[in-house]
Amino acid sequence: GSALDDELLARERVAGAAAAYLASVRPAGAIGVSWGRTMLELAAHLRPGWTAATEIVQLNGATSRSARPTRAHEIVERFGATSGAAIRLMAAPAIVGSAELRDALEEDPSVGETLAAARAASTAIFSMGVHGPDSVHVASGYLGDGDLAALSDAGAVGDILGRFLSVDGRIALPSLDRRTIG
Repeated sequence: GSALDDELLARERVAGAAAAYLASVRPAGAIGVSWGRTMLELAAHLRPGWTAATEIVQLNGATSRSARPTRAHEIVERFGATSGAAIRLMAAPAIVGSAELRDALEEDPSVGETLAAARAASTAIFSMGVHGPDSVHVASGYLGDGDLAALSDAGAVGDILGRFLSVDGRIALPSLDRRTIG
């Protein structure tokens, strides 16, 4: 098969294994979830009864800046539908234009209350995102060529919840991180 077929098969296997693991540990309370291609596949693998969660909370912003939707709401809704839990969406983009805008959005109750619920969640479910042109943050319009070059120069290897990390786990580009909501 092609590289794309291999990537899709690998993503499906990871998602299937993650769904089986979650069903075996049955997390309870509030569960925070991220978004992305692997998370969308995981959501599709979840079966009713996998958890006794009371609330599913979106962990990071996802409102797309491009014509390609992030589908974050679908992920949260599927987690909620298969658990019977209430859901809470993050009414914000993943990355905004300035640290000041991020601060202002986080002060608004529509974002701030969701962030507080996300921080209080007893379980967080997320996948590592890739760094480079295949990143969902590029497809969603958050990052352009200049951002990718700056991240590469800073040693970024991937992201967790939109926070790009270096191989040793540090924030690769603090200036970008200060614009990240989650």
